[in-house]
Amino acid sequence: MVMMKTPAAASRRLLEQIRAGAGAAPSTPQEAPAASVPADRFGSLLTRLKGGLSLRGGGTAGGAIGIVETEDGFILAQCSAGRQPRLEGIRYYALPQGVEPGSAEAMLRLAEVLDVFAADRASMQLWSSLSTDDGEVYFLRLPRVKSGELDTVALLSARKEKNFDPAQSVFDFRVTGECPDKSGMRLAAVGMAQPQSRVTEHRRRFQQAGIHLSGLTDSSLSLYALYASGWLAAPWERTILVEVLRDMTQIVIMSRGAVLMRRVVRTGVSALEESMQEADAAADSPLAAEGVYEIDAAPDISLLGALGWEDGEGGMSRNAEADVPPPHRHAAPVSRQTEDLIAHGPQSEEEAERMRAALPPVMLRLARQLDRTRAHCVNSGDISSVEGVLLVAPAGVMAPMLAVFEEEMGVPCLPLRLDGDASAGARTDLKELLARQEPSAVLEAIGLALSSAVIPNVLMTYLDRRRAQRHLLLARYCMAGSLLLALGMAAVAVGELAGWRAASVDAAALEAEIAAWPEQFTAETLRREVEALRLLHSRGAALLPRRLPAAIMSELAHIAPASISITEASFMLNAEAAGKMAEKQRSGRRGQAQPDAGKGGRAAMFKGIAYGGMLERETALAEFLGLLEDSPLVTSMNFQKDAATDERVSFTITCRIP
Repeated sequence: MVMMKTPAAASRRLLEQIRAGAGAAPSTPQEAPAASVPADRFGSLLTRLKGGLSLRGGGTAGGAIGIVETEDGFILAQCSAGRQPRLEGIRYYALPQGVEPGSAEAMLRLAEVLDVFAADRASMQLWSSLSTDDGEVYFLRLPRVKSGELDTVALLSARKEKNFDPAQSVFDFRVTGECPDKSGMRLAAVGMAQPQSRVTEHRRRFQQAGIHLSGLTDSSLSLYALYASGWLAAPWERTILVEVLRDMTQIVIMSRGAVLMRRVVRTGVSALEESMQEADAAADSPLAAEGVYEIDAAPDISLLGALGWEDGEGGMSRNAEADVPPPHRHAAPVSRQTEDLIAHGPQSEEEAERMRAALPPVMLRLARQLDRTRAHCVNSGDISSVEGVLLVAPAGVMAPMLAVFEEEMGVPCLPLRLDGDASAGARTDLKELLARQEPSAVLEAIGLALSSAVIPNVLMTYLDRRRAQRHLLLARYCMAGSLLLALGMAAVAVGELAGWRAASVDAAALEAEIAAWPEQFTAETLRREVEALRLLHSRGAALLPRRLPAAIMSELAHIAPASISITEASFMLNAEAAGKMAEKQRSGRRGQAQPDAGKGGRAAMFKGIAYGGMLERETALAEFLGLLEDSPLVTSMNFQKDAATDERVSFTITCRIP
């Protein structure tokens, strides 16, 4: 249970803090220990992945540019990419007189100043932001699941917290680290959902001016990027970030860079201004009469000093991670004097008296809300305790608000510092810009330039990144395959070249050996050999008729089976004898089909007997006739059976011989 203190007691304590002077109030920013936010391994993995991709015309090689549209111009901030982000430049560009913010002329002006601000903007990512009026922001605690299931779990968790139509909205999330939970360690994630129509319209406005956005996020999430990217570091491990805005105060509890709890209190700068207006209207109010403390006419904590930007080191930041509630409606118009008083502090005793009469109740209300938020986070078991509070508030109320918060909560309360790395020119420009522009818009531009790896992006959602990862892996596999194929072809080429060289060496050796051989043949020698071969051929042709019968008989003896005997053989070695033999055969066998084997050339006639049973001799005759027909000494033949008994059959074969 958090003990609530009475307004009177709190007012007296506030009085003591103020009387002690700004130097004795809360510890100065220089006393805060320099701690660093642990690196986000999930975000760094996707950063390395996107480093090899070109997304919507801009890669990460040249860093990113954050674009913030104000009522009268643009604020541009450029940060370089890498493990240690660095602010390279920041500028404000005013709109020409008569040009309405958000109009086509204003966007053309933005395109012009972008070319002036960064000549190589084609190699950079361009980030813009949407307000949270119609969108939703989620800080999720996701269970440890398989990588393929994390997307579905994140979407279902966001819709369970506050439902939206996935068909009409664009949802994206990023894992920011680990956070404790009653069931163990979980994954801390930040997500956002924006209506598709708003995203399309916002991107269309930029495209019509020739500006292609790489990222589009929520305006509050762009500020969280200051811490999630590591550019700013909280001085404690468990920190409460308090940001007093126009119509609300955002309370974010962080542990090691992961958001554990976020709460929005609808009490902001407008409530302080209204309280002062009411104090002016009712000077005899009991609360006004009760305030007996003093406020320095020239407090030490100015707009820049309160936020730690001194001697070119340190600086200010802000952190807003919440859905923006409906705007707070003032009961009465606030005067310019009251606004300046809250923004810059009292400049006279009269103004100090007004602040003493009006501010304590509102500050105490904020302090109690802050203490309740801390108690809820501790009681729920998320963390054991909170080590300190970092505050972003108007410089005019920074010192008394720090005093009230520190007294109510009992922990150190410090203003935020800009301790991120920046070039010398960027530091100078930033210090000058903070003196003239609203700090929230300046820091939003820096946060947008740091958002690429740590903040959701409705132009490149988790689905698009998953597809990009697949395409990148496919490209890498194709490159690896092509490299292996090229290496294989090179190896084959080297092998073939080595074989060709070896064959060339062998051919040269053979040619040398052939050249060393003695000449064995000449044209005259070959002519004599041809003549001798022709003579041998002619002699063989002359001897052929004499040797043909013997050759045929030798062939018959070789192919005839044992059961076949050749009993008679006659040869007709000229055409006249062959004709007489044929005529004799025809005259002796009238009425029978006569063979024509001997017509017109040399012929031979064989008579024989085949012995054995009918099947045996028929088989033997078939084999014998087949072999005889295939013999080169027989060109054609005619077979005829003469007589047959049970034990033998006689036959006659007439054939033409070559």
